[in-house]
Amino acid sequence: MNRDYKEYKVRVNALVAKAQNIPDEGWTMQDGTSWPGNSPHDDPGMVRVFLGHSGAHDIDGNELPWLGYVSREKRPGYTHHKKDGAMNALVRVSAVLTNTPYILNLACDHYVNNSEAVREGIESRKRL
Repeated sequence: MNRDYKEYKVRVNALVAKAQNIPDEGWTMQDGTSWPGNSPHDDPGMVRVFLGHSGAHDIDGNELPWLGYVSREKRPGYTHHKKDGAMNALVRVSAVLTNTPYILNLACDHYVNNSEAVREGIESRKRL
């Protein structure tokens, strides 16, 4: 088990190192087209909806929630306000696409240690 973990850790660290070395020509997608967010300092805004009105269900038959990716526009010389700029973009997009009363935003620096935290938050809000 320890050996498997060490091998896994080496593979993950190799992927992280590879991802940090951005090619001069930028990233490409599997079909060879240019990735829409090639430059971390100069790229257009992007909205991708992975799950929407498709009526997709999980293995228990529960309808899956909307799942989307939002990337704010970034330009040289333009203050994009880092995470709060992304949150503003997420709120605007969510209002147009779903008009939902709840938005769950998870960033790479977030960790959820209680799988019931979201449900408890929604339930406590309903009681107010």
